[in-house]
Amino acid sequence: EDNNHNTMSARGSSAAAAGGKMTAAQRKALNDVQSVTGQTERVALDVLQKCNWRVDEAVDYYFTNSHKYPAARPSINAAQLEGMFEKYKAASGGGYEDAVHDSGILTFAEDLGIAPEDIEMLVMGFLLKQKDGIAISRSEWMEGWTRLNCDTLDSMKQAIGRAKTQIDASADKFKEFYVYAFFYSKEAVDSVNTLPVDIARAVWELVLAGRYKYLGDWVNYIQTVYKRAITRDTCTELLNFITSINDDFSHYDPNSACSTTIDEFV
Repeated sequence: EDNNHNTMSARGSSAAAAGGKMTAAQRKALNDVQSVTGQTERVALDVLQKCNWRVDEAVDYYFTNSHKYPAARPSINAAQLEGMFEKYKAASGGGYEDAVHDSGILTFAEDLGIAPEDIEMLVMGFLLKQKDGIAISRSEWMEGWTRLNCDTLDSMKQAIGRAKTQIDASADKFKEFYVYAFFYSKEAVDSVNTLPVDIARAVWELVLAGRYKYLGDWVNYIQTVYKRAITRDTCTELLNFITSINDDFSHYDPNSACSTTIDEFV
């Protein structure tokens, strides 16, 4: 089946390169890549062909190799984007220097139509490369939304939705997002290598919902038995464990290199 898909993609790519008619799916992929990168149709077509018409791979390829392409023409209104930052900064009150935070982020989330506790807010932080879970700096706001070609609430919400789709569809992208999720909060900044149990539990319940059969058992074990700060190694080893071990633990090897925490849970 994969070979058939690749053959069809190759034929479609050849037809597109030769000026032939694109399929509806290819046209949508092209529009998606252009929207994210701000690039011309020719550049978007080139990266899509290199990545077999997979949008998430094409976007990653473009940003990794952007130096090989002509500079994208900014199509955003920088003054409008900065005005949005000032609006939400003003709604934030004091406490942070030159950042959107606290009530400002809540107002922004409300304007986006996203609940503050929804995973989309974490996806937004991931997109903006936000270092502090409760504050967005001016540079993160301006550079992040400019890179994503967004200067309106609608375009921002669409970018977040596309990113969530890519995270759900790609194991590598999900792993990158998962690792980010644990270490972007203010508490994580203060303690780089560990996360308090209550925060780790909240993140696990948000990020792994629907992905791990024994999530409830795991977070209950962590909070009632383990009761210690969660290390970076434990976070990453859990993801490796649940993506490689069957639900019936038939592939589990007690002599493997799993952390003691995971061994004791099993």
